[in-house]
Amino acid sequence: MTVTGMDQMPTVGFGLWKIPPDQAADVVYQAIKAGYRHFDSACDYGNEKEVGRGLKRAIDEGLVTRDALWITSKLWNLPPSRPCTHGTDPHIVRPSTGLP
Repeated sequence: MTVTGMDQMPTVGFGLWKIPPDQAADVVYQAIKAGYRHFDSACDYGNEKEVGRGLKRAIDEGLVTRDALWITSKLWNLPPSRPCTHGTDPHIVRPSTGLP
């Protein structure tokens, strides 16, 4: 699928909801080994840090480059009194286009 003004997005994505944090890094690493390049995540899933560790491991080991991955995430529209508490700071998240 081509997204206007962006690269080719893989049609099939690997969902990360309900994957326990203690398993997420290895699950993501194994999914990359199996050929997945699109990952669907969200702050509310509570496993983003571990997902990042799995992605980093695969990149560090040369299984994939960052440019070959499509990471979908969602930021909930929460009031400031109830920010996302799973380690993602919405104030420092870059837009998916890579633009400032």
